[in-house]
Amino acid sequence: MREQNVQKKILSYLNSLDNCWCCKVISANKNGVPDIVGVLEGRFFGLEVKLPGNQATPLQLYQIDQIQQSGGIAGVVYSVDDVKELLC
Repeated sequence: MREQNVQKKILSYLNSLDNCWCCKVISANKNGVPDIVGVLEGRFFGLEVKLPGNQATPLQLYQIDQIQQSGGIAGVVYSVDDVKELLC
């Protein structure tokens, strides 16, 4: 399976939720921005999508930390189940 396939499954799940807006980040003016960003019930989130066995880069982890320090939800996810756990 490719990372892109996991992203599509996650986006499909997120788009099925009430009170959720999200998008796949194609290009950003900051390096390391998570693959998927959005708002769920008024709270910002950022999801760095990886295949099992792959790890986020130090820059990606830094951006996740910055989002968390700013009051948002962020993390590295490998599946829809990871997203459900992170956002609940």
